[in-house]
Amino acid sequence: MIEPNRFGHCLVRPRYHEVEEAPSCARCRSLKNRIPDSTYEVREATVVAWGNRPFCEKCYDLYKRKHKLAERREPIVMAGEGVVKKTLAAGDGSHYPKPHDDVSILYEVFVIDENDESAKRLVDSSAIRGRPVVYRSGSSGPCLHAQILSGHRLHEGTGFDVPDVYAVGYWRNVRVGQTSERENTTNPVWECETLVFPLGFEERRTVRRLERAALKGCADEGSAATTRLLRIELYDANTFTKDEFLGQVTLTTKQVASVLRGSDGAPRVYPLRPKLASGRLRFSAARTTHATTGAVYVCLSIVGCENLASVDGASTISPYVVCFWRDAYVGQTPVKRTSDRPAWKDAVFNFAVTEGRKKGPPIPLAELAHKLGTVRLEVRDSHRFGWSVLGEIVVEKDDLIEMLRRSDEVTRTADPKLFLSGRMDRSCIQVFALSGTLRDRFRSCFGQRQQQQQQPGGATNVSIAKPRMLKRALFADAADRDLVLSDAHNCCKRVRGTLGLRLIYHTRGTVLRGIDVGVSQMSLGERARLKIRPDYGFDSASPAPLVPAFAKLEAVVDLVAIGDRTATWVFFHRAMHQRVRLVRHRLGELWRDIKGRYPKLAAFLEFVLSPVVFATLFSSDGRTIDPKQLTTGLERARSSELDYLLDRTYAN
Repeated sequence: MIEPNRFGHCLVRPRYHEVEEAPSCARCRSLKNRIPDSTYEVREATVVAWGNRPFCEKCYDLYKRKHKLAERREPIVMAGEGVVKKTLAAGDGSHYPKPHDDVSILYEVFVIDENDESAKRLVDSSAIRGRPVVYRSGSSGPCLHAQILSGHRLHEGTGFDVPDVYAVGYWRNVRVGQTSERENTTNPVWECETLVFPLGFEERRTVRRLERAALKGCADEGSAATTRLLRIELYDANTFTKDEFLGQVTLTTKQVASVLRGSDGAPRVYPLRPKLASGRLRFSAARTTHATTGAVYVCLSIVGCENLASVDGASTISPYVVCFWRDAYVGQTPVKRTSDRPAWKDAVFNFAVTEGRKKGPPIPLAELAHKLGTVRLEVRDSHRFGWSVLGEIVVEKDDLIEMLRRSDEVTRTADPKLFLSGRMDRSCIQVFALSGTLRDRFRSCFGQRQQQQQQPGGATNVSIAKPRMLKRALFADAADRDLVLSDAHNCCKRVRGTLGLRLIYHTRGTVLRGIDVGVSQMSLGERARLKIRPDYGFDSASPAPLVPAFAKLEAVVDLVAIGDRTATWVFFHRAMHQRVRLVRHRLGELWRDIKGRYPKLAAFLEFVLSPVVFATLFSSDGRTIDPKQLTTGLERARSSELDYLLDRTYAN
C-alpha cells in the first residue's frame, strides 16, 4: 500500500506551500493595522494566493467570490516538518542511505484518528506482505523509467566468443543499476528490465522542464539543455578478464525532453556510440629557470578534476593524472582513492625546454615558440591489476604559449619578494609530483627501466629538475578543459549495432514521500516511529476503505539493509517480532468478535485464562498490557461471578 503510483492523479491533486511556521493572514493583518488599538483577530493563513499572499479560509472565500474563482484552488499552507522521527532502537550510527541506494525496510503503517490521535488502526505492514520492501532511495517523487528492450547486431569477437550482454544505467555519471545477462547472443532481448532514475535530487528547473514536456508537450530550451543526463552502456561479461565495452547511448536534457514530448511511451531505437569522456581538468602553466644552469623549465600545475565517471562500468574510481611532453613520460600525481572530484595540492610537473645559458634577461616567448611542443595530460583510473584512461587533454603549442603569457603577466605584477628571493622547496611543490613517482626519487634501475617502457618508440628522455634547483614560479588562474577520449581508448573498433529503449515519466515514485524522507534520516539497523503529514502521505487519494483522504499516518520502520550492507540479526529478530505482533493483532480482532457474539463464552474464557496468557494472546494492535491491571480486572470479574453463583445457590 505504500507505493503511491496508482493512487490519485497528478493534475487534480492539491498543491502545497511548505513553511516552517504558518504566517498570519495578510488581509486580517491589514484590517487590524487600519484601526489602531482594535481587537480584530489575526488568523493563521491556510492558503497562498494573489501574488504569493497568505490568506485564511474566511478571507480566501471572500477573495474567490470577488474575483469569481469558484473552481480555483491555490497552494495550501503546510507548516512544520513533514515527517517527525522518534528513534525506538538505535542503529550503527555510521551508515545512512545515499541517493540511488537500494534500501530494504520492515514497516507497519497505522492511520491516526482525527478526533483522538492516540487511537490508531493498522492498515498495512511488511508482515502482511510476507517480505520486506526494497526501493531506491530518493524515488518518492517524480521518476524517469528506462525500459531496456533489446540490442541488435552487436559486436562479436570470434566464433568461439559470443558475447554475454548486460546493460548498465547511469544518471549524471552516477551508477544506478544494471540488467541481467543475456548469454551467447548478439541480439539480446530483455523482458521487464526497467531502470528507475529518481528526479528528487535534480534541480527544480530540470524537473519542471521534463514534467512540462511529458505532461503538457511543451518544448523548453535552456542553457543547461545540453547537459548529459542519461547514459546506458552495454558490456560483454567475461569470467576471468575485464568486461568488454560494446557501446553506449547518451541522452542530454534536451533529448530526454524531446522524447517525452513526442513519443507517448513508444519505444525508440538508438545507435550505439563509442565511449565518451566525462569530466573536466583544471590546470595552469608557468615558466621558470634553473638556479645554477639558467635553463628554462616549463611547470604544469594540476589543480583537480570534476565530474569524473568510470568508463568500464565500475561503481567507484581512483583517478590520477599522467603527463607526457612530446610523447615522453614526465610523471604522475598521487592516486586519489574513490573520488570523482579529486584535488591535488602543489602537484606540479616540470621539464626543460632550453639548455643551460649564462645569466641574462628572460627569453621572450617568441623565441621559445619553436622549442615548445605538445603536452598531453591523461586522467587514469587505478585498478588492482592495471589502469584505464578516463580522459585526456592535448595542449597544443599555441595554447601553451597563451598560458605562459598569462603567468608572465601575473609574475610582472606581483611583489618580487614572493618569488625572486628564494627557490622552490617542499612547501610550494611536492617532490614526488615533480619527479614522477616514488621509484624515480631513489634512482633505481628498476624505476629507470619502468620509465623507459612507458615512452613510445623514438621519444627522447625528459630533463626533470629537483624542486630545490628551480626558482619560484607564480601561476595564473587555472584553465578548465573538457576531457576527451581518442580512438586508442574509446573502444570504437568493438562498437556496432543499436539499442531499443523506452522512456516513461512517472509523476509519483515507488514509495510514499514520508517513508522515503524518514528513512533517509535513519542509520542501518535503526528502528523509528515516523509521524507523516497528509501531504507526505496519500494526499487527497483514498487507497483503501480504512484510509480516508488527507489522513495522518504513523509508521514504525526498521532499516535492515542499505545496498550490500545488511543487518542480518536485526532483520530476523525484528521480522519475527512483526509476525508476533501481527498474530496478536488478529487474535485481538477475533476476541472482540467473540465478545460481541458470545458474551457468556467470553466471560467464561476471561474467568478461566490466566492474566499473563490473556495479555500475551489478546493484546490489541500489539500494545503491551500491564498484567497487574489485567489481574485486577479479572479478579473483579471472578468475584462478581462468585457472588452470582452464591446468590443462585441461596435462592434454590
